[in-house]
Amino acid sequence: MAMSREDNVPTILSRAVYNLRLSVRCPERVPTWDVILLTAASPQQAALYQWHLDRAKQRGTISQSALALAVPDPDGIRIGSGGATLHALRAIVQNIFGVESLLENSSLTQASDSQKFQSMKVLLVHAGGDSKRVPWANPIGKAFLPLPSLVTDDTNSEGYSLFDYILAVSSYVPQGFGKQGGLFLMTGDVLPCYDFSHFSSPNDGVCIVVVPAPSDVAANHGVVLTSPAEMCGETFQQVIDLLQKPSYESLMARGALSANNTVLLDSGIFSVRGKAWENLIKLSIEDPDPVLMLLEQKQEVSFYEEIAAAWVPSQHEWLSNRPLGRKLLDALSFHCLISYCAHNLTFLHFGTSMEVLSHITSYFGGKTTFCRSNLDMGDSHVVRASSGSVIASDITGTVHVGDQSLIYNCTLKDGVHIGRRCIILGIDSESLTTVQGGGLSLVVPDQHCLWEVPLIDSNSRVTLCCSIQDNPKVSIHELGKFCGKQWEDVFNHLGVGGDDLWLQTISSKERNLWNASLFPVVSAGKGIIFAMWLMGLLPDHDNLVSEWRTCKRMSLAELHGFIDFQKLHEEFKTRKGKISLQLADASIKCGSLHQDLSNLCMEILEGLDAGKDACEDLLTLYLNPKFDAFKVPQSRTYQAGADLYCALGDVENAAAFERKAWDAVAKETAIAVEPSGGIYAMHFSHVFQRRRVKVELPARVDFAGGWSDTPPWSLEQLGTVLNMAILLEGCAPIGVELEVTGGTGVCIADDAGHHICIKDPAMLHPPYEHADPFRLVKSALVVTGLASSTNLLCTGISIKTWANVPRGSGLGTSSILAAAVVRAIYQAIGADDASEKVSSAVLLLEQLMGTGGGWQDQVGALYPGIKCTSGSPGNSLSLKVEPVSLCPQTRRELEKRLIIFFTGQVRLAHNVLRTVVRRYLQRDPVLISSIKNLVSLANYGREALESGHLNEFGRILLDVWLIHQELDPFCSNEDVDRIFKHVHAYSQGYKLVGAGGGGFGLLIANDEESALIVKEVLTGLSVRVYGWSISE
Repeated sequence: MAMSREDNVPTILSRAVYNLRLSVRCPERVPTWDVILLTAASPQQAALYQWHLDRAKQRGTISQSALALAVPDPDGIRIGSGGATLHALRAIVQNIFGVESLLENSSLTQASDSQKFQSMKVLLVHAGGDSKRVPWANPIGKAFLPLPSLVTDDTNSEGYSLFDYILAVSSYVPQGFGKQGGLFLMTGDVLPCYDFSHFSSPNDGVCIVVVPAPSDVAANHGVVLTSPAEMCGETFQQVIDLLQKPSYESLMARGALSANNTVLLDSGIFSVRGKAWENLIKLSIEDPDPVLMLLEQKQEVSFYEEIAAAWVPSQHEWLSNRPLGRKLLDALSFHCLISYCAHNLTFLHFGTSMEVLSHITSYFGGKTTFCRSNLDMGDSHVVRASSGSVIASDITGTVHVGDQSLIYNCTLKDGVHIGRRCIILGIDSESLTTVQGGGLSLVVPDQHCLWEVPLIDSNSRVTLCCSIQDNPKVSIHELGKFCGKQWEDVFNHLGVGGDDLWLQTISSKERNLWNASLFPVVSAGKGIIFAMWLMGLLPDHDNLVSEWRTCKRMSLAELHGFIDFQKLHEEFKTRKGKISLQLADASIKCGSLHQDLSNLCMEILEGLDAGKDACEDLLTLYLNPKFDAFKVPQSRTYQAGADLYCALGDVENAAAFERKAWDAVAKETAIAVEPSGGIYAMHFSHVFQRRRVKVELPARVDFAGGWSDTPPWSLEQLGTVLNMAILLEGCAPIGVELEVTGGTGVCIADDAGHHICIKDPAMLHPPYEHADPFRLVKSALVVTGLASSTNLLCTGISIKTWANVPRGSGLGTSSILAAAVVRAIYQAIGADDASEKVSSAVLLLEQLMGTGGGWQDQVGALYPGIKCTSGSPGNSLSLKVEPVSLCPQTRRELEKRLIIFFTGQVRLAHNVLRTVVRRYLQRDPVLISSIKNLVSLANYGREALESGHLNEFGRILLDVWLIHQELDPFCSNEDVDRIFKHVHAYSQGYKLVGAGGGGFGLLIANDEESALIVKEVLTGLSVRVYGWSISE
């Protein structure tokens, strides 16, 4: 059965990434992790992981306030996932309370009892150890497998790692913990695609997440046996036994099969809270240290077996005879393990190379991202199948990449040919020229992995290869394979024997790929040649085989202890810095300025020793051509300059260029509205045709697409907005009355009691004070040309305005009031007051006022009913307004289920608008993709309304609200969050209207009965619910 948009993996992960970014940027509203722990196999691997964690803080996927630690097994000695958990928790105390606390048991006890420690929300990800089935990932850590981004479609974004997505899906959990602390434990090679905003766990106890799955997969996983109960819904059940990779017969005998022949798989996800959390902490800091006991006894403890068994009474007898068994029982057996069944969880296990490629192809799609091949200079080209992925690589010339292949952190030159379903990591094909004089190009056959690592205390490297289907654990006698061939065929083809690969002391069971001394320690280029030979691509091998025999060689098993992770890290940073410099340089030279120069300069400064000099060269290049040489609007040109100056620490020039960027936005908007150049076009000879005019307009509520109507986006990109004109309490709430008087000048009054009379028309012109309550009417007089006409020298006018809605409503009041004033002036002088003309004038008016703003507010009120409006970029702004037709039943249902209310808080769009517009001017790829998503959601929303699917329409509103918070995390606040939390269970979706920050909100209730409950809940929160109707 095909998944709905609601349940599919990309949608779930995209939402999770948005929630993660929101929690990191605004933790006071959306709680985030206090501590993030990664277990590592060795100090060297931990150092690499720590770099990843520090970089995650820099990239905004871990909060700056969080303690993020990579904790290695002591001295690189394996202690199991349970031992690693206890060791990592002890490391928290060491980092927070100091090393000396670990030396005094009384201090440790005091620390564990402290409220600060118990209230900490801790995420622990098991990422240590070597992966035998994904050996190419060991140098980077399997948790940091590169994956394309689902949040941005920008080809020059770096993408995300598996760990980033793990952070994303887990980002909902701290919110569910509330003010209480706890541990949330996950594994680094599994991505559980699930909306964890639905997850709950006992406040005091231990919970394991289980997933229903067909019985035939149980043989490779842990299975959880729960107490007899109805196996439906997402409910808690007590765990009565843990079965490790059971057979079908065992499942039958134990009653682990449900009526539909499914079992409950152990997901590897645990939540530990309350007293159980406290007990686990106390165990980790006991004296003597339990981990030291494991080291002395040379034993390991698994979290998923030994520690979990302490919470399952049926396992206690078995546990008592296991390492640390009695200690685990004494400390942890007070609680029983509870299961939480996540029925819709999609379990992505990155356990083999084939699984990695399959998941990338199925759920992430092929992309070429953050590569030199994306330059506009024409010197690089990737011939890539649509499902291939090339990430963070320097590509020069023509490089062929086959279907479903993954290329990461490579430098590939002209002539390289990568087959289908290949994985290439850390390879520099240019090194071949140093050993072959350019006569040999890198070729990788279908379904092969090729990777390279530097070694500690050596200038040599090791280049490794295997097939994606190879299982390094399978021995030669069990028909194990290397590069897709059985070992006998490998020996015959290469002219080598088993004694070349394995010492005679190695048992037949251990004679497998994992322990085979295949890979020479040589220079990079020579290593590639040997790898091509091992893959069967160099048949004339007589010289190679003799040379291979004389080389020092390494196996996959021994490699981990010799990898120079620091050099690997430095090389990765340097390659990223070089690619960033190339991208920035090409962006300036070709005149497109389409790159986010601010972000690229950060990568250049971090990755290159001469990073500052490189950024200065970029600034010189930028300043050299005249501005008209750039193929972009001046607003973008000036912002690029501001970003370059800012990267170099020149605050004064950066501020000056940013001011020029904002001035340019206003000018570009004026030209788009009045392309002929007659900005305030009007026949000044016009006299007033009507002595009195009254204009009343409805309010508007926006459903989706907001921000895509705002300059400069709307001048350069497609914009689409779905909104509705409404009456509140039966009335059009916004209006103006214009009256021609006998005197001269202009008298202005509003419903707040402000009043002014201006005799000199010159005083109507800008600049305006920010606090001037009359600048809207003054600007309307300017853009209509009336302020510059001779009329006001001999005739006076009085203009009264009102808005019968709370201040800061978010209903587009300011823009709609401006539209009412403009229309009243046009009617008074007998000019064309068509909605399209009025809308354009308001767009110009708001730039003149300095508030900015787009076209959706005035369009929402000027055109009746629900409509989907699209703006086409070009030399002049053109709008297409299409009514949305509702069948009578859908309209009645909408009127009963859509609730409009005032939060009681005032909002101001101006500050939010500046934040969003600046990010667009910088070409922030996440913002650009977010607004494109809003445009798509506007179209989805229209389809949902016209087809009568109000539940889906409600979920669309939730997606819109999530993206609005990505654009500006302060568009909501704790009071608004509290309101939405109270009504969440009764609604399909909700959002604040407009830019957010306060004002009005809207909500789609689950049904008519829920709508009544929501109104009662809101009233109980002192939130006013408004009666509304569609304005036709």
